[in-house]
Amino acid sequence: MRSTLTALNFPNLFEVGSAPWWSEVERHGLPFISGSPSSEKKLNLTFIWKDPNGNELLSPIKRVYIDINCVTDHHTFSPPSLERLPGTNIWHWQLEVEKNWRGSYRLIPTTEKWVGSNWQKELQRNEDKCQMQRHWWRSLLKTAIPDPLNRQAPSIGQWSKKFSAIHLPESEEQSAWLKFDLTPAFQLSESSYTENLAESSWQSTSLGVSRKIWTYVSGETSTPSKRPLIILLDGDRWAKEMPIFSVLEEQTLSGNLPPALYLLIDPIDGHQRERDLTCSEDFWQAIQTELIPQVRKILPHTDNPAYTIVAGQSYGGLAAMYAGLNWPERFGSVISQSGSFWWPNNEPMRKRNTSHVKGWLTEHVLKGFYSPAGLRIFQQVGTKEHALSTVNDQLNKALCNKNFDVEYQRYTGGHDILCWRDGLLKGISYLLQNFSIQD
Repeated sequence: MRSTLTALNFPNLFEVGSAPWWSEVERHGLPFISGSPSSEKKLNLTFIWKDPNGNELLSPIKRVYIDINCVTDHHTFSPPSLERLPGTNIWHWQLEVEKNWRGSYRLIPTTEKWVGSNWQKELQRNEDKCQMQRHWWRSLLKTAIPDPLNRQAPSIGQWSKKFSAIHLPESEEQSAWLKFDLTPAFQLSESSYTENLAESSWQSTSLGVSRKIWTYVSGETSTPSKRPLIILLDGDRWAKEMPIFSVLEEQTLSGNLPPALYLLIDPIDGHQRERDLTCSEDFWQAIQTELIPQVRKILPHTDNPAYTIVAGQSYGGLAAMYAGLNWPERFGSVISQSGSFWWPNNEPMRKRNTSHVKGWLTEHVLKGFYSPAGLRIFQQVGTKEHALSTVNDQLNKALCNKNFDVEYQRYTGGHDILCWRDGLLKGISYLLQNFSIQD
């Protein structure tokens, strides 16, 4: 394994683990990318973590778990862990991936108490192993950290935890996000877009809840009543976790996107999110009768369904598709990324070989409940999303068989905001490519 570590392309000038060696590792940045001996289409990634406590005799760290999006199995007490190089402060691990893969990851250094096998030993005969494992894993994630040796500024992801990013040389380019990746998010908060950004609240009478919304106006137009409306579900994701506003501004100024009004809707919490985004007629009726009229009083926009886009990911991808299929006369364009089309039967997510099991929305498409007229769809899913890829394939096939207008794309990655962010821009650009202010 020592040869693996010296493969960092600086010859044997320094002893592995010495201060000069660590300086070279830090200068190089990680993970280290090298060719795979097994396939010309793949690469090896080498991850290294420096134990601040020293070697195994001095340090309380017993595992350094690594959480890689859609690679790490979240349903086991034995997720992958870096290995310690005996007698050193070095922890290391390798992963083989496709050359065009993109993904996020975090490191989880743990003491003896939090080692999975210890938790498993505590199981009583009548305890639910799955529930206990889930509790253990969520507890671990509270201590997850971005990779300090990754030279790219970390981003904030699920549960407000920071993560590090991997963009392999042959992954799809994301030039629109380059400045974001090189600049910590807080430095973007003073950008010029802020004068066109507003945060307010929506008190829904019919739903009986109040939530935050964000509105953002990109670019300038002399006819604001004709500008497109783009509704982004899970609005906190795009307002806080991966702030999209400066990117939208630059894409608009460069002519890649037309001036538009963006409406971001906060999910409130996990329970409300699941209630609203799993094919809820009440939620979408409230948006049409309450929220959109409230926004239009202040910020005029088009009522042309062709240029009214609903976009979402995961449950949001399911919800966006549901909205477009049921109200194409209002939401004529849909961006669905990694849609949870297994709902409400999660059997495909728990078991293998369930390709015969279809979700509720797919069944409704197959039964001819919806008309393809007037609806355009941009659908994406990752090749590493396992069962989610299958249910997205099922829905796409059903839509195509019913002659819906669908652009379907598969990217090499997982259930990952790093992949969704550029796909979202591509979807908006694709659906608005024929937009004209004269329409």
